Amino acid sequence: MRSNPVDLAILDIKLKHHDGVEVLHDTQRTRPELKVIMLTGYPTRLTATESSRIGADAHCIKPIGRHGLESIVSYLLLQPSVGSA
Repeated sequence: MRSNPVDLAILDIKLKHHDGVEVLHDTQRTRPELKVIMLTGYPTRLTATESSRIGADAHCIKPIGRHGLESIVSYLLLQPSVGSA
């Protein structure tokens, strides 16, 4: 993400070699303006609350259909970023 700037990231809470909430935390420290959607197949109030507190813009429970994800992405990309006028 550092070498190829993006406007939005989609992270799974359970990643193969990383914790998605930790990746979110690191991302928010380096790119606070980045919109982030968190995905999970194992929804809990704790992970949703923690990722919201850190800065996730949306949470989706897997499986999510293409149209549902496209709607969330479109909505978030229309919202002003942190620090924009």
